[in-house]
Amino acid sequence: MALAALAVMVTPHVSGASDPIDADGADDEPPITADALLDDVLQRFPRDPLSVRGEMIVRKRRGVELARVDFEMQVDWGSDPACFRYRVLDKEGAVRRDVAMQLRPGARPVLTGAEGEPITLDRRIESTDLTWADLSLSFLWWRGGRIVGSGQAKGRDCYLVDVPAPEWDAASGGYSRVRLWIDQSLHMLLRADGFDAEDKPVRSLWIRSLKKTDGRWMIKDMEVQAHPPLQRTRLRIHAVTAP
Repeated sequence: MALAALAVMVTPHVSGASDPIDADGADDEPPITADALLDDVLQRFPRDPLSVRGEMIVRKRRGVELARVDFEMQVDWGSDPACFRYRVLDKEGAVRRDVAMQLRPGARPVLTGAEGEPITLDRRIESTDLTWADLSLSFLWWRGGRIVGSGQAKGRDCYLVDVPAPEWDAASGGYSRVRLWIDQSLHMLLRADGFDAEDKPVRSLWIRSLKKTDGRWMIKDMEVQAHPPLQRTRLRIHAVTAP
């Protein structure tokens, strides 16, 4: 499922950024509720508006490259509601698709395309494995989930959180529920698996790298794979600037 964000970001200045493995994170005691944990995850992202540029690389299972899709994002995690704008670009840099999104915990997301074009969260982005739900990480705004245990991702201890898709949105990225791997110390998302109404896997998302600056964690690199796994998409952030 990659990057409500994807909003996926890398710090504008990485000098002095610490590795997640060396971070002295939050208290390892489990939170009282899954909702409280997800609220804390959202608070870990940058609070100031940022402009982001990157690319999505689609490869077959054996590594053969199929496509590259450039994109740019304007993200504002700190506003209420959180506001995002995504532009998918062609090879000449012209805008192929322009989507705006607003997200608030527990509320229906507001999505609009250019000139009012209707957009749904479960719509795939070009030929990639990502949907708008994955790119925005919109499931981090869902509420009513529960902590179901613990596991590991990237060698890190994680809380396993099952979050049901909101009843008011039958097409919440094509998922009936999403299982999240939340780092127990950093309180950052490291993995997400989406399941359909029959509890069959639809899509998996892995965070490959994080950066930290000024006390905020940002996603730099992630991979998404739909099921059955015919290909895989890697999302990479190349540049981040303050507008």
